[in-house]
Amino acid sequence: MRLMSALIATCISLASLPSYALSGDSLAQESIEKHQIAIQAYADKKDKPMPEIIEYKYGMKLDVVKVVRQTPDTKSCQVIPRLMTYENSAGELMTVQYMALSECRNKH
Repeated sequence: MRLMSALIATCISLASLPSYALSGDSLAQESIEKHQIAIQAYADKKDKPMPEIIEYKYGMKLDVVKVVRQTPDTKSCQVIPRLMTYENSAGELMTVQYMALSECRNKH
């Protein structure tokens, strides 16, 4: 039952992503999906609600006490959506989505 609720929560969370994240690079999308599944497991373990994804805006103040997880770099040499989930000073889980240039692979 807990796994089913985690999968449902993950699907709902992914539905709230901005459209550019859903239509972008498949590696980035896969990374985001794995991130959300891992965060759902973390939230369940810590008995905390699954955080909504908030889109980062330049200059936004973040109250980061502990970084829980960041999506890994896809090394696809393009601007991709990434997620960072953290705990704030009140102990709440927060997830912020931002755009970042991934590392480029050396093709030689």
